Amino acid sequence: MFRRFFAFLKSSSMGVEAGPAEERVGLTSLSTKYNNDDLKPRRNLILRVAIAVLVTILAVYGAYAAGSQTLATLIRDDASCVCGVTTAEGISQNCKFDEIELCWLRPECIDSELTREFTTASRSDPGGVWLYQTELDGKQRLINGTELSMLIEPGRTIWFTYEQHVAHCVFAWRKQFRQQFTGIVMPTTASDEGHIRHCGEMFMLNASLEERRTKLVYPSEV
Repeated sequence: MFRRFFAFLKSSSMGVEAGPAEERVGLTSLSTKYNNDDLKPRRNLILRVAIAVLVTILAVYGAYAAGSQTLATLIRDDASCVCGVTTAEGISQNCKFDEIELCWLRPECIDSELTREFTTASRSDPGGVWLYQTELDGKQRLINGTELSMLIEPGRTIWFTYEQHVAHCVFAWRKQFRQQFTGIVMPTTASDEGHIRHCGEMFMLNASLEERRTKLVYPSEV
């Protein structure tokens, strides 16, 4: 479209060829008397019109693109981040287990770089991994995040340390801050004021970081 538009402008600025009717009335001989100075105002006018039209086209396109991006963001933000209530549902929906949120999330809801950092952020374990206490075969056992990801089901109860609860809050806030740069979608429960209030109250507890005091029971529905 732009090539045809500028080709038209070029042909206009070079003057119009005389047709048979012009030759009959002598317009061709008159036009040959024009010099370059006579054509400058016309060329300047055409150039100004061309620039104005081009700016308008670019402005309209920019507004359309921005509007489309905003609409896409609104639609994406309204989508649920959580992929069901079981490990099988998470895998079947091509989701990933996020240890910050301790559940299966859609890829667009995960800050992968931050999650990798979180999985080795424990100061209580030599390897930096988080350990979860849960019942297996009738006994309470300690498992890591990878093992936990394969055991998500309604009613499963896990216990984890106060240190991890603090780290979860800090990393959730970092994730929310980084959202403006990463473009990821924040799970609703991690980004509302209620979660911030909860973290603030939890920070005030007089508890040992190593104490396994935080209890999480997986729900039967999202």
